[in-house]
Parts: sequence; structure tokens; C-alpha cells
Amino acid sequence: MTGTSEAASDFDLVVYSGEINRQGYLQLSAECEKATSDNCTLILTTFGGDPHAGFRIARCLRHHFKKKLTVYVTDHCKSAGTLICIAGNELVIDDRGELGPLDVQVQKTNEILENSSGLEVSESLNFLQSRVEGDTRAMLLKLRQRTGLSTKMASVMTAEIVTGLFAAIYAQVDPLKIGELQRAIRIAFEYGQRLNEYTHNLRADALGSLVLGYPSHSFVIDRKEAGLLFHHVRHPNPIELKLRDMMRRAGWVDPAAAQIVQLFDGETVKKLTQPDGAASHDNPSVDADPSRQDRQSNQPEASEPRESDGSVAESRLGNRSDYSKGAAA
Repeated sequence: MTGTSEAASDFDLVVYSGEINRQGYLQLSAECEKATSDNCTLILTTFGGDPHAGFRIARCLRHHFKKKLTVYVTDHCKSAGTLICIAGNELVIDDRGELGPLDVQVQKTNEILENSSGLEVSESLNFLQSRVEGDTRAMLLKLRQRTGLSTKMASVMTAEIVTGLFAAIYAQVDPLKIGELQRAIRIAFEYGQRLNEYTHNLRADALGSLVLGYPSHSFVIDRKEAGLLFHHVRHPNPIELKLRDMMRRAGWVDPAAAQIVQLFDGETVKKLTQPDGAASHDNPSVDADPSRQDRQSNQPEASEPRESDGSVAESRLGNRSDYSKGAAA
């Protein structure tokens, strides 16, 4: 079902932008200790990464946010990112958002730190099998029709000809690499099945489609396509759009940039998303960015600019470079 739900701000916000890896999982685990709600909206932007880390990230989120997990895809959310989406109660996909297949990566032979798509290996084998079957059938019929040979003799000759044509190609196939691919495919299936147990948001046979049903790693699964795979997919609501715009301006949702993992509690989310002009300056010293509260706790109080609280909160969000410097320190 695709639709638009009512906006609500009674949730914690988690931003994960960058590669899916073990370090990201460890950062997320530490951030989730600050959770104040059973509901979470996860803004997830990634080109993918380690499926094992993706599984741990999804498990961590469901451990801390048992009631509802909304995954908001604002940009690329590929491979291991799509795996995390399976654990969500619902998917929110922006107009520019896209998922990708659960494409396993296998290491290239004689290459260091370089992988190839498991879908490429699978598609190559499927193509070869199709060609062998097609050429065998065509050759057998041709020999029977044009030479008058018996079916048995034509079959023997066809086998010899086709074997000669494809033997050199199949000799390059590494059985160990095929075994590695099959193990990786099974890992994707097993993790997907386990994560789908939380909400059963995947449609029937959708997991098989995500693992083997698409021709390439870069295949675009947009909101409409995702609706064929998941039960609950919708457009972003006004609050989610406001959060998205803030994060984009601050450079927090760029999957190609340095990794960012950050949790904003429910109170901070309310400050960030309250309507412009809904000023409430009863406690102007409270910082909307939890990562900056400690640094400002010893600073003398100063009057806030006469703007809406939403604008003040957004100005305190900081940008990606500020966060990265603080995290490195």
C-alpha cells in the first residue's frame, strides 16, 4: 500500500550517511544508547558495504526502537542499505531516493581491494547456459533436416561441435568462485529472511527478486518499483521533508562523503521541525544539536536571534565538516 501518513514528531531521528561497515555499526550502537522513544525515523544514504554490518545495524535499530522503525531514503540506498530497509515498518522514499538489489560482492581474481558484482557472475553464467541450450537445439535440428542422419548420430555430432565451441570459455570458470558466489547469495537470503520477521513488510517472493531478479548492481529501484516489493511504501510527509532539507543544506546526507552516524532525540526533533514563527524562547540556552551541548554548557548565556525556534535549531545543526572534525578530535 502506498500513501502519505499524518506527520508526527514523537520519534527519535537517526542519520546514517556513508559506507555500511563495522565502524558504522559500533557508532550506531553508541548513539542508540541515547534513545528516548520507541519510535525512530532513520535517514539512510549509502552506496552499500558489508552485509554482515548491515544486518547488525538493522538488529541494533530494532532492539532500541521496538514499536516503529521508519526508513527514509532521500538519495542512494544501495545493496547493504536495502538490506537494512527490510527491517523497517515502512519505507519513505523521496523523489530522488532509490534502493538497489541485494547484490553480493565477490573479490576479483588477482586484484587487491577490488570487488565485482555477484550479479555480473550470475548473469554471465545464465547467458552461457542459454547460449549452450539454444545452440545445441539449433545444431541438432539442422543436422537432422539437412543431412538425414539418425537422431542418435546427429546428437553425438552436435555434442562434439557444441563442446568444441564452449569448452575454452567454461575452462575459465573457477569452481571456487562459483562456490563463493553461492555462499554470498545464501547470506543475503538468510539475513533478509531474518530481518523480514520483524514486520513482514516484504511481499511474497520479493526477497528472491532483490537477490537475483535484477540484472545489475546499479539497477534503480525507485518508489514505484519499491511498491512492488514492499507492502508499506509512501511519500515523505511535511515534517520529513523539512528534516531532509535541513540535512541536505548541512551536507549530512551525501553517501559519497565521510561517514556520519548521529541520533537526535525527540525533543531535538521537535525543535528542528516546529513551524516557522512558532517561537518559544523559554529556554534559549538549550542546544538543538546534542553533540554541542557539552561544549556550550560552560559558555555565558547570550540572547538568541529573533527568529523562529526552528531556524535557530537548524543553525545549530552544523555541517558535515564540523561534525567530522569534532568526531576526529
